[in-house]
Amino acid sequence: MLESDAAPLSRADFARLGDLHTRSIPGSLPELLGPRYSKSLYRFLASSRQELLLVERLEGQVESACVVSLEPETLFRRLLLGTLPPLVGAGLLGLRRRAFRRYLRSLLKEKLSGGKSSDLPAPAIVYVFTSAESRGSGLGARLLDRAAAAMATQGHEAIYVKTLSDPSNRALAFYEREGYQRRRELLEGGQTFTEFARPLAARETS
Repeated sequence: MLESDAAPLSRADFARLGDLHTRSIPGSLPELLGPRYSKSLYRFLASSRQELLLVERLEGQVESACVVSLEPETLFRRLLLGTLPPLVGAGLLGLRRRAFRRYLRSLLKEKLSGGKSSDLPAPAIVYVFTSAESRGSGLGARLLDRAAAAMATQGHEAIYVKTLSDPSNRALAFYEREGYQRRRELLEGGQTFTEFARPLAARETS
């Protein structure tokens, strides 16, 4: 599913999304693999029937984006299959980076340990970011409201998101201001995340 404020996403929009993602979400797999892979990632997300891609523009340029998944538990596997050629190339280059090798080791260890799944319940916001120049302008909050409204319209009772549990992470307070409630701690790629849930039924239909 694809939704944007002004027009269907163009080649330049996908390049912009890939670049913004890698500059906005350090430590995420797309950031570790680089903007070229991230561009392919957003092409996949835009064409996926299990994901909703929302963007906010300023003067025609994408400045903020939000991805909601209706099947977060299968997203990683679907990404592997759907972006395989660019993933292989980016992965080979990524092996030169210590951070990427550390991420792979941590991920493999977690999968083999049989620990609790780090997947969020559905529907889940898997990515949300705003360009450095436009942060504080309300674009991110607007995207969260649009995502919540879309999921409430489909009959969901809550929407979920996770963010790094680091006390210096301003997203923790941001989600709480936007009506999200803390639920549990998750481990992914050697990092600890806090899971949040935002109730929808009463808030989005009032």
